[in-house]
Amino acid sequence: RLLSSLSFLDKRLSAVVTTSDNGGSTGRLRQDRDCIGWGDLRQCINQICHDNATIATRLFEYRFENFGDLSGHNLGNLMLVALDDMSVRPLDAIEIVRRFLRVQSKLIPMSEVPVHLVASCGGEEVFGEVSVEGIKCIPDSISLDPNCNGTAEAVAAIEEADYLIMGPGSFLTSVVPPLLPLGINKALRRSNAIKI
Repeated sequence: RLLSSLSFLDKRLSAVVTTSDNGGSTGRLRQDRDCIGWGDLRQCINQICHDNATIATRLFEYRFENFGDLSGHNLGNLMLVALDDMSVRPLDAIEIVRRFLRVQSKLIPMSEVPVHLVASCGGEEVFGEVSVEGIKCIPDSISLDPNCNGTAEAVAAIEEADYLIMGPGSFLTSVVPPLLPLGINKALRRSNAIKI
């Protein structure tokens, strides 16, 4: 929703998006394909499309119902996983979809390797974004498994930014994960941008 409200910035808007999602269609695809979590990236792309009425946009957001194994899957997720299977770099897959949907703003995955969110809570580890979302305690720590580097493009976007807006969203599962990859957290600390 934040991206949608800022979409008038077009090429001046960049978003570093979490890739640790493991729920719904994305979670099923991650179990089958060992890929990054594409769901949040897909949703962000959809939010910044200027014309949500085009057949291309509606097709990208199409969700299969009553289709056997395809039931519950989103066509956009399947397209992104297909590009991944074709050995297209995740950032390049996003670029292909951006051009297809005529999206001007940049969407950058926080990482291009499959990672899971892990919360440490009272000595116990809670594994996976869906499980972390359901915890009842305040975590002692939050980390990624495996620990990973942020994309060079994410670091560059942070270094070039005039404003850095973190959130809104679920604090533990949407706001925190993109801050964790190596390189990104250092870039955030070094940045002189106004932080919101």
